Amino acid sequence: MEKKDLLNKLSELWEKELLPMLRRKEADRLKTRKIYLFWKFIAFISPIFWLIDLLLLIKNKFIGDTGFIIFMVVMFGSWIAMAIAVKMMFDISKNFDFYVKKDVIMKLFNVISAFPEFKIEMKNNNHLGIDIINQSNVLAEANVIDYNDTFEGTVLGIPITIKELGLFYSESKCEKTRDNSLSVFNGCLICIDMNKKFKGHTIIKSKQFFSKLPDLSTASIVLKLCSFFDVINKMKKLKSYTKVLTEFSSFNSRYDILSTDQVEARYLLTTAFIDRFYNLKTAFNAKKINCSLKDNKILFAFSLKEDLFKIGYINEPLTDKKHFDMVIEQVLSVMDFVEYFKLNLKIGL
Repeated sequence: MEKKDLLNKLSELWEKELLPMLRRKEADRLKTRKIYLFWKFIAFISPIFWLIDLLLLIKNKFIGDTGFIIFMVVMFGSWIAMAIAVKMMFDISKNFDFYVKKDVIMKLFNVISAFPEFKIEMKNNNHLGIDIINQSNVLAEANVIDYNDTFEGTVLGIPITIKELGLFYSESKCEKTRDNSLSVFNGCLICIDMNKKFKGHTIIKSKQFFSKLPDLSTASIVLKLCSFFDVINKMKKLKSYTKVLTEFSSFNSRYDILSTDQVEARYLLTTAFIDRFYNLKTAFNAKKINCSLKDNKILFAFSLKEDLFKIGYINEPLTDKKHFDMVIEQVLSVMDFVEYFKLNLKIGL
């Protein structure tokens, strides 16, 4: 497959199919934006009512029982209104993005899948299990998964799974759900199944105080505190791992690299690997990126600044091609990484 041919096909898709479709959806965006701005106004004005209420209470210290009841009603009412407004803004934005994305992504992958090297489609399943995620040791332990968008298929004959999800930890003895859990991670996981196993286990994760501790940078504050008190127990899982220093000082300063096989780790962490690692982070606009290379699986964990393959921005015209170009860049960066590893595994990793 020539990348130039693929880009030409995608450019043709944008001009002939996507642009006319998005122009039709633009009216829906403007309507949705009005509703979104209404709830944004409620979210902004609610705390102002509470502040005015508080100032009046301070100014009139002796307001009596009736005045105090009014103060409490206004206070709780403003907080509840703000919470509802923020939730509505989140839901409206997410639902609108899915409304736009489902059509665009389907057409995008249909074009890409016309090339035999790339077969990816949007699915609704939970193929990636919690055990695989926990065994990667790049994140804190989780026992609850909340799946969002899922994409599965093959790139250059290599099976790949891309999932947008939330990971949580629950101590409940009964039903474990998101509602009674602490947030561990929220973002995207990419799992690549190679046809040859790694000899050891190599981990790349965001720099933190304890190098032999799963990345807690995206976890909830409560979970961070719990993990701090349990730090010794969690570090035991990485007891057999030794720290790896690459020849790239900037990479060493940003990431902790741990491995059970120093020789293999140094073989893996080449200039080409690190360049592609950074390209993935840039393409997915990720706040954090961790990686695990174990058995026959390469697992990437991205903490995203926005939804995966996001197309539908409420406050920007749908006809702005830069968002489509960003999605293409994300797809190409994944393809580039798979191609790199497939070639390297063939020459005797």
